[in-house]
Amino acid sequence: MKNMKTLSLLALTALFAVACSTQSQNPNGAAIPPEELAARTAVANKVGAPVDETGVAEKYTVEFSDSSLDCPEPDMMYAQVITPGYQIFVTWQERTFDVRVAGEFAQVCERGGTEPRRIENRSR
Repeated sequence: MKNMKTLSLLALTALFAVACSTQSQNPNGAAIPPEELAARTAVANKVGAPVDETGVAEKYTVEFSDSSLDCPEPDMMYAQVITPGYQIFVTWQERTFDVRVAGEFAQVCERGGTEPRRIENRSR
């Protein structure tokens, strides 16, 4: 019985490791960078569509002037610190969304926030 529990635990650990190591992929089989997946997921959640119906039109490595990702909400306060991240333009159907990403956080910027300082252009 003890061997069965040990074997079950090892099997679950192996499955967990495989699940954690898999990345989302584009239709061509290439891995989707995490910042693009975060941006596409934010748009998919906003419009109620599957992530695979979204795409990336343009992507820029940027520095945001504060923790609002240069897209502040009214009546909110933000840390005044340079925040590295990405500005990603995500498409869905005929629409394009400006998505700001820092770390694991992605925000659809709907109020026409200020343009972040671009470090690198990675247009597609």
